[in-house]
Amino acid sequence: MRAALVCAAALLAASAAAAESSADFFQGLIDQYKPIEGAEFTIVVPHPELRVNADGFALTPAMGVRSSFAFTPAKAGTSVSGQLCLLESEAGEMERAALEAGFKIVAVDEHFIGETPKLVFVHLERRGERDAATDAARKLLDLLRQRRVAAGLQPGPTRAAGSLDRGKIEAAFSVPAKEDEGVLRLSYPFAEVSVRGTMDKAAVAGVLSKEPDASALAALVKAGARLAAVSRRETAFWGVGRPAELGPAVAAAAGSLREKEEAPGP
Repeated sequence: MRAALVCAAALLAASAAAAESSADFFQGLIDQYKPIEGAEFTIVVPHPELRVNADGFALTPAMGVRSSFAFTPAKAGTSVSGQLCLLESEAGEMERAALEAGFKIVAVDEHFIGETPKLVFVHLERRGERDAATDAARKLLDLLRQRRVAAGLQPGPTRAAGSLDRGKIEAAFSVPAKEDEGVLRLSYPFAEVSVRGTMDKAAVAGVLSKEPDASALAALVKAGARLAAVSRRETAFWGVGRPAELGPAVAAAAGSLREKEEAPGP
């Protein structure tokens, strides 16, 4: 069984209305799933308090400015995969805190190009007893909340302006689109892509869960995408241009991952 939880509120924002800590809210989400034996679920924490811009576009939570923790049942209890969306200035402190909480840092990369202020994404893993794992994740989220409250960060707008044609976007990218605060989000078997803007000029941000084949990667770059991170673990890209040109290249790159997964072994 798999469940996805998306917290639409700014859990980590410096807001007087936030009466409870992110740790308390996080615990509430965890408690909802404790009765479900063998449940797999993901908690997503948006970051509207990070007011980031790239190429004239505001990067809202729906464009990928968010942290997440995925919990999967494992033989040793629970396997946790986390991703912290951080300002560069926060990275050192939060990396040390993650190590002290028992996480392994498995990757540090970027998901955008030319954004201001600069963001880094720290990828974490941990295995162990469920309650201990969820408690460690809660503490990291609460430390991040406290740091941003102390820095005086205030949440900005979460809705993206634009006039995308959903039908044309779905045709260009070859998958159904879901509207999320003015952003069209597209899900492939091994990729997540977000699009905002207009049909003449849109920003496209995506993360492929594996490295696509060389020809698909080349086509993505030729279509106008810029690579923010490339590894066997994931490929992140950012592009600004016409969706009709970027879409087919993104679909081909995502499709190459599925072909690799389905290809028979030697």
